[in-house]
This record gives sequence, structure tokens and C-alpha cells, in this order.
Amino acid sequence: MHRTRHFSERFVMLWRKKNHYLIDNKALGLDDAALAWAAIEPIWMLPTGSDKAAERPREWASVTLGQLYIYAVTWVEREVLNGGFWQYFWNTPADLPTKALRGFERIRASEYADLLRQAIATFPGGVLPKTRRDRMRLLPEDPYGDVSEQQRDVLQRLEDLNERFYGVYGEGREFYNKLAGYIRAHPDEFCTAGPPAKESGK
Repeated sequence: MHRTRHFSERFVMLWRKKNHYLIDNKALGLDDAALAWAAIEPIWMLPTGSDKAAERPREWASVTLGQLYIYAVTWVEREVLNGGFWQYFWNTPADLPTKALRGFERIRASEYADLLRQAIATFPGGVLPKTRRDRMRLLPEDPYGDVSEQQRDVLQRLEDLNERFYGVYGEGREFYNKLAGYIRAHPDEFCTAGPPAKESGK
């Protein structure tokens, strides 16, 4: 039983590598939220590796640009909804914010792109530090603890942007509609016919 399960998992992994982590095109019939997740689920747990964008682990070599953009956009959504832009910048690796900006433009979600740009502008000189480590040096480790006056000002600006983000996002229906719309319009970046279906009883 163990060996059968191991073989099955290995087969799926090899199939994903060969097909660039693409999903079965039948997924295009899912509802918007389910499709948006299905499109990036195969890559969601890939190792992020180094804090330098140019040094992503080799597993990312097979990820399409479309998948990377949807992944980056979804990362913004999950981090900001969970802990605001402070958490997003604290946790986000390398140049993912830059990819998210491009992703928002790709899915025609300019309101989110504008909010992210304004959040980036809170850094000194309005420039996003190149690495997560550099960002962490500028942000307070605990936004609710002792912070400098400058950090307090940054946190307040980010909090204002959080509230605007939540207002634009609402229940998330339009957000997922945009994600799914892009995926359905560019199936070659996300879908394949998939592996043969397993016969019943085998």
C-alpha cells in the first residue's frame, strides 16, 4: 500500500515537471475562486530559496509567467488580508512585489496595483529594498511593540492602505473574477490535457 501511494505521488510529480506544473483544462469549468487556486496550487509550496530573485530554486524554471503573476498577486491577497501590508513586506521573498505589480496589471486590477505602489512608496526614497532582509531592517519586528517615530508614521500609512485594500476587496468576488478571467483567456499558461484518467476499480 505504501509503495503504491509512493509511486502515485512520484508519477504526479514527474508529470507536473514535464508539463510545467500545468493543470487539466477541465479546471476551466470551475467557479472563479476554485479555478484561481487550482491554477497555482501545484506551485504554491515550491521552495522560495535564496532572498535573491535571480537565485530561485531550479523547480521554478518550469513555472510559466502567467503562473508566477497569479502566484504573486495571490500572495498579496493572503498576506494583506491576514496581517496587512506590514506582514506582506515582512514575509514576502525577493522581488515578488514587483511581480505582483505586473500581475495586477495583467489581470486589469489597477486599483490593487495602485495600492501596492503606494505601500512600496512608504520605504525610504519610495524605493522597494531589493531583498526581504533589507526590508526587515526598516520595518519594526513587532508593529504593536515599541517603534520609532518614523516607523510609527510608516505603520500608520500602511494601515490606511490596509483599510483601502479591504474596501476594494470586499468579499473577494471581483478579485477572483479577474484572476479567473485571465486564466481562462490564457489557458496555454495554465492548462494541459493532463495525465490519463485512472480507470474505475484499479
